[in-house]
Amino acid sequence: MERLEDIFKKVKNELLTSEDNIIIGKMNNGAELNAASMMEVDAYSIFLEKSDGARYGSIDLWSYSELKENQFRVSVLEGQHEKWIEIGQVLYEPLLLCKENNSVYLFNTDTEQLYCISSDLCSFFENCVFGAGYIALVPDYHNDDWYKFLKRLHFV
Repeated sequence: MERLEDIFKKVKNELLTSEDNIIIGKMNNGAELNAASMMEVDAYSIFLEKSDGARYGSIDLWSYSELKENQFRVSVLEGQHEKWIEIGQVLYEPLLLCKENNSVYLFNTDTEQLYCISSDLCSFFENCVFGAGYIALVPDYHNDDWYKFLKRLHFV
């Protein structure tokens, strides 16, 4: 977790000083969540306290205030709201956190198939958001400004 803390800080500082930050991505200030709110959003609260929503290239992560309005697609999944929380999207496909084991899934809305992309939320950030796993999520990654940003930081 300490390594991830360092990554968050470095990325946030780099985005603040980058002239292209509007194109590359955006990290917001962290949310102050009470105990009830933290239980409601489960493990995602760890991220929300660092950045209340964000955009990392083709990955959008919902802020606390956006979460409620973006849960409608969870109702078609087995286990529905008791098991899943939609935390964002990748190229407009829902990004889901499984509350049972904190694994992260991508939901293909055309086929209604779930694809596990990370075994836990920290690994999702380290690999898919800030690492080489981003390549698997974004088909045209070599033209993607976030990927170029990650290369510049020597994360990929």
